[in-house]
Amino acid sequence: MLPATKPATNSPSKFPQGLPQTIQLAFPRDYLPSSLSMTFQGGFVGTRCAVQVRSAEGEWETKQNVYPEDVNRLQVFDLNLGDTPIRDMKLVFEQSSDLFGRITLYDLDILGKEYTPEQSG
Repeated sequence: MLPATKPATNSPSKFPQGLPQTIQLAFPRDYLPSSLSMTFQGGFVGTRCAVQVRSAEGEWETKQNVYPEDVNRLQVFDLNLGDTPIRDMKLVFEQSSDLFGRITLYDLDILGKEYTPEQSG
């Protein structure tokens, strides 16, 4: 697993309120993600999540949607993002189980492998 850069820590008053909520990840090298795992606090789950990647032109493209359940256990989703390696990924939580759109994510992992040019053939 290749680690993504961690988001900067902000005081709670600086976090955006309401929906959508986003998490943007940057990988230090080309990466081929294969699955996404998340653990939420029950009652504060992002129940509809668009998985986006940045195109060569710099635009964000939704490649897949995942639908986490309103539970506080590990949930794993297979990713089908194609064979093109990525450097940037964004998770856009468009819907929440909480009336106010709050989402509490305890754990997030993007599993896959580092891309090497030999893999393209």
